[in-house]
Amino acid sequence: MTRRVLALVVLVVVGPAARPAQDSFPQLVVRELSAFDAGMSADSWLHAHPSDTLISFADSLTRDTQSWCARATAGYSLLDGRRATRIAYFFPPDPPADLALPTALAGVALQLQGCRLGGLWIDVPATPADTALAREVRSALTQTFGAEAPPPDSIFGRPIPERLRQHAVERGNDLRLFDGGLWGSASWRVVGVWRRDSVKTISAYDAERAAGGSRVLAFSMAGSRHFGADASGSAGRCYTASSRRRARSMVGNAARRCSPPT
Repeated sequence: MTRRVLALVVLVVVGPAARPAQDSFPQLVVRELSAFDAGMSADSWLHAHPSDTLISFADSLTRDTQSWCARATAGYSLLDGRRATRIAYFFPPDPPADLALPTALAGVALQLQGCRLGGLWIDVPATPADTALAREVRSALTQTFGAEAPPPDSIFGRPIPERLRQHAVERGNDLRLFDGGLWGSASWRVVGVWRRDSVKTISAYDAERAAGGSRVLAFSMAGSRHFGADASGSAGRCYTASSRRRARSMVGNAARRCSPPT
């Protein structure tokens, strides 16, 4: 069966030229993520961020692993000379109770007014020494959002066996990321996680991003909506359904191995 490929449509042709240096990376992260307003339309976002580049979804960008309908990208020059990238992700709104299709809008106008902000991602290229920068970001977000979320007692609805906890500690993994649906997070270190109502905010040092090199990252996402982690959509993508089933199976198998004999 031939798979239908959606064409990439450029909605606003404005290059994300880096803004003049005015912030450190922690300052940029706090300013952008503290203003995260889940549910804002893409049209309202563009009015507030007129220099952003907005493109619509194309499955060739994401390998069918994501559900966003548009994203807006901007670049920032930092005080240390590096260039940070910020990507806002917009998602289709929840359907009305009667499942009626929209009639007043079509095409680009439908995307601009219908797609809603569901995630905001910020990253900067890094070196191994930038674990210190990741700690600064985590500290700055703690000052803004308060105490971090505690480690979970369960994953995918199953209690976490002690053997799995020990394995995570030995590998340097953070259990708070295990059911987050973010592929590639096994290489994240210096992790911070905050929860505010339905919004989750995460910061980390990523030692092995798919595009090569390392980076320091931070993002907020609303509810269970997930999105790609960089402009190519090739890193940080969601688990597919089969990947989630494998992860649940691993937790279940670990629980059975660690259960005392009956």
